[in-house]
Amino acid sequence: MKSDGLVCPLDGARLSSQQGRLCCSNGHSFDLAKQGYCHLLPVQQKRSIDPGDSKEMVKARRELLDSGAYQPVAQQLQQYLAALPSITQRPLRVADAGCGEGYYLSQVASQLSDEVDLDFIGFDISKWAVQAATKRSKAIRWLVASSKNIPIESNYLDVMLCMFGFPVFSEFARTLSVGGKLLLVDAGPQHLVELRSILYDDLKPYKDWCAEPALDAGFELSEHKPLAPFKARLTQQQIQTLALMTPHFFRAPAANRSKLASLQQLEVTLDVQFRLLTLLDKQ
Repeated sequence: MKSDGLVCPLDGARLSSQQGRLCCSNGHSFDLAKQGYCHLLPVQQKRSIDPGDSKEMVKARRELLDSGAYQPVAQQLQQYLAALPSITQRPLRVADAGCGEGYYLSQVASQLSDEVDLDFIGFDISKWAVQAATKRSKAIRWLVASSKNIPIESNYLDVMLCMFGFPVFSEFARTLSVGGKLLLVDAGPQHLVELRSILYDDLKPYKDWCAEPALDAGFELSEHKPLAPFKARLTQQQIQTLALMTPHFFRAPAANRSKLASLQQLEVTLDVQFRLLTLLDKQ
């Protein structure tokens, strides 16, 4: 794995590749896993022994995404990136914060690789997710890392993706160059409403996006473009797979989970919001 743009998660010093490891000048060393990723989430920065999605959740997400149910989301993402001004002086540098098992970033990389020179980095706090991501693409640098302490040097990135994740705007702004883009993809008000109506006795009101944290970090909302809601018809197995992909299943009463398990099929609404933000200055 090349070390360009990567920094030590302990002291922020630049990392260099040395015989199957990434090392900094202060003596910190991080082994490259045989699968090709690097673990840059030190134990002192973990909030649990095994943070992030479990192996079971990663497997479920991979199965459903590979079915093509979310393909329109990946296509819209690719269109957004393809429309960015071409960068000819150096590769287009893109990171995916909370990349999961790598579906979206690998989809975009495969579509854009013939159009522009790419430098893609995907990172997630779940080692199980990152291990799965390495099977999707060897051209992408995969890291176990946290959005709260991104091991990427300041001003390195052109684009940051945050797909259904938890944005840390201060860190996104630090790693992006001025004029860089942040693409936020979130659930809309009708997203999985059929699934949620079964799992919950009462649905909570939709919580709209709050722009203030992004503005405070130096971002400006350039475009808000909801993807037209679309339907996906799920089999019994896919229903359970989708449920495991979301936090809803684990929060729902046991009786409602049983009700969901009894369904032979279910049509769900996928309602997805795209927001493109531009970093105007460093706060």
